[in-house]
Amino acid sequence: MIPLVENSERDTQSFSEVLKKQIQYENFLNSISQMKNLWIDPQNTYDQIKEQKQFQDTWGRKDCSFVLIQMFFIFISSIAYSVCFRISSFVGFIKVAFKSIFINYLLFGIFISMILRFLTNTFLRKKGFLYSEQKVEMRYAFDVHCNSYFPYFMITHIIVYPFIPFINSNSLFSIFIGNFIFTFAMSCYVYITFLGYKILPFLHKTVLFLTPIAGLLIIFLIFSLSRISMVKIFLAIYFL
Repeated sequence: MIPLVENSERDTQSFSEVLKKQIQYENFLNSISQMKNLWIDPQNTYDQIKEQKQFQDTWGRKDCSFVLIQMFFIFISSIAYSVCFRISSFVGFIKVAFKSIFINYLLFGIFISMILRFLTNTFLRKKGFLYSEQKVEMRYAFDVHCNSYFPYFMITHIIVYPFIPFINSNSLFSIFIGNFIFTFAMSCYVYITFLGYKILPFLHKTVLFLTPIAGLLIIFLIFSLSRISMVKIFLAIYFL
């Protein structure tokens, strides 16, 4: 029985050390700095990641502070929109927060990361002996999603919040402005995703990641001319 107790204590200590590493104050400060750069100069964020790769064995982040901060922001946003749309019940708020954090952010992020990881490793890896062992890691693919999601979130959840009554109206001008804002936000997501895969030296033809922007522009024109509001679709998915 004694060895089992010793192993248990060792495992507990190991878990506590890992947890402590994940919530270090410096990691949170670094994540906040990265968020600021993603908003102002996303290329600079990936330049830093490229430099950090020289001192670590992975492209992905080694802590979860960025995700935790982003989840906190989404949680606060859920409160704000619940108040805006008069969701007074606790159960109703929990549904909004759960859908926003776990489905639209985490589950969608994991899903899109798995798809992009598969496509890049299958079709975009350079051939040759030097690149045979290099592949896109799932952790890094999810980090790219998180980086891309932050400006999208800031635009569609925070910046538009005071203007919801205007862009949610049925006038053609309001629909056009609302559709433009959401098209721009989704294009930011696509562009920052492109930057994330562009820095990987074992990938080529990463410019293909920009092709969805053309599709977004076509959808923008079709929706606007048809008087279909992306804002109403967004609100129906998230909060109604």
